[in-house]
Amino acid sequence: IHDGVARGWASLAPAAREQIEQGVLGLIGAHELDHAVQAKACELLAALAKHDALDALADGDGGGDGGGNGGAPGSANRTSARLISHASMLFQLHERPRLVALVLLSSLVHEFGSPADARGAGGTAAAMQQAARLDFQARHLPALFDALVGLLRADMADAAAPPDALVLVRSVALLATLLGWDFVGTTGAVGTAVGTAGVGGSDSGGGSGGARPGLFAATVRPPPEWRGRVDSPELLACAWAHYARLRAVADGAPSPIGGERARSLEGALHASRQLLVQLASIHHSAFTSREAHGAHVRSVGRSVVALAATPLSPAAPTGPAAAIGEAIDMAQLAARLLANSGADALGALPPAAGAELLSLIHISEPTRRTPI
Repeated sequence: IHDGVARGWASLAPAAREQIEQGVLGLIGAHELDHAVQAKACELLAALAKHDALDALADGDGGGDGGGNGGAPGSANRTSARLISHASMLFQLHERPRLVALVLLSSLVHEFGSPADARGAGGTAAAMQQAARLDFQARHLPALFDALVGLLRADMADAAAPPDALVLVRSVALLATLLGWDFVGTTGAVGTAVGTAGVGGSDSGGGSGGARPGLFAATVRPPPEWRGRVDSPELLACAWAHYARLRAVADGAPSPIGGERARSLEGALHASRQLLVQLASIHHSAFTSREAHGAHVRSVGRSVVALAATPLSPAAPTGPAAAIGEAIDMAQLAARLLANSGADALGALPPAAGAELLSLIHISEPTRRTPI
């Protein structure tokens, strides 16, 4: 069906397109469906959404200006809006529907998220892929991001229930991916090293793409209208609380944990730390004010100090791998925070927090030539 849609989309009547969409949505909800088939079905839905977007753009009903300043969600690309709304509805249910929703959203991100200088998923020409990606970024990416943050908050609100490791892995990994979205038109693409400035906080050379000497630091720098979303204090606090909750499960789990449960818990811990690394990588220019940026840096600093005060024991049921992984990821977090916040901001930290962050960067020195 996927191949047939790609070849014959133009000849499909609107009613036939809607019938395919509704039929596949019903298929992915089937309890007995194989996971591989489910993933392919979600890829088909994402392809339908992109065909719809390209049709809307060809009709002149497309969105962005390249910098994420496109129009509000309207008639263009109704398929993406319906799929994101469907995923948000599934998030209100139990474990399996949530996993289906996360696979669906991941497929949308993959389908639309290819960089502008590459052929998109399904072999879309580069210019068409760029147009579809920018339209999706302007019209639908904020809703997708907000749905994932809502899932994270809902899980924290139900603190009495044990965390679902598989749902958590997929949700925080997808959030971290969205923070690395390639926002074209901003002063430096997200997910790349920005500028040639050192760590003093200057913003010169923003679009040059030059690497920061010795830091290999990626930068999260979304367009201005995303301010208050990616730099939200509530999101940062929720992400750290999630990691603390998972950590407590790892430390307090009955010994020994074996097999799939141990692997899923280690995967959840790692995915959660990667989200924390991305949140520490937000460039200082992305904040609404110097005060908001200072509060962000202080919050990260306090959390790192609290983590260092109670290190994961190599003798914990999850084994030494979790403790080693935490040390490596926290070193990366400290380096990213320094690169993107500047030495002035770090100098305002309480002495214990500043010393801990600098010691983590010192620990990471031998590994810097090979990005973690």
